[in-house]
Amino acid sequence: ILIVVIVAIAIVTRVKALKKEENSLLTPKIYPIVVKNMRVKKQNVILTLPSLAEVLNDKDVILSSKIPARVEKIALSGKTLKKGEIVAQLATKDLQDEIKATKVLLQNILKTHKRTKELLKVKVASVEQYQKEESQIASIKAKLANLKNSLSYAVIKSPVNGIVSKTFINQGSITMPGKPVLSI
Repeated sequence: ILIVVIVAIAIVTRVKALKKEENSLLTPKIYPIVVKNMRVKKQNVILTLPSLAEVLNDKDVILSSKIPARVEKIALSGKTLKKGEIVAQLATKDLQDEIKATKVLLQNILKTHKRTKELLKVKVASVEQYQKEESQIASIKAKLANLKNSLSYAVIKSPVNGIVSKTFINQGSITMPGKPVLSI
């Protein structure tokens, strides 16, 4: 019993000490708040919120080259474009040189073919030789048309109004057929 009485006295003493300590703490002061009055004005207000977002467009266009060539000029990212505006210019010197060489080859084969035709009339040239030259002429003409068509691909134009969102290649780089050049 004595132990129980001692424990009870210790507990009561401890509780009284805690209450005395709690009462000795400073009580918070209440400070008055000064408010400035304002008059309400009627006006339009534009509210903006900063945000970070990724915008996807269902009309994104990725342009690529159809010929291998060096990029002479390219539109930079962020540039506003109109439909039909040139976005990239590719070097055409190699194609133009090849077109000139093919034209000279065609002129030569036409002259040879004319002589062969004259010789065929007097039965000095063979029909096979004449037909072979005709097929060569057709082949060279097709090659020339293909080269001229490739030359038209040296200028890449914007198919839509928009903004260049990304360039995949830099000025001076070599494009490859099908490789993306830029995105609008």
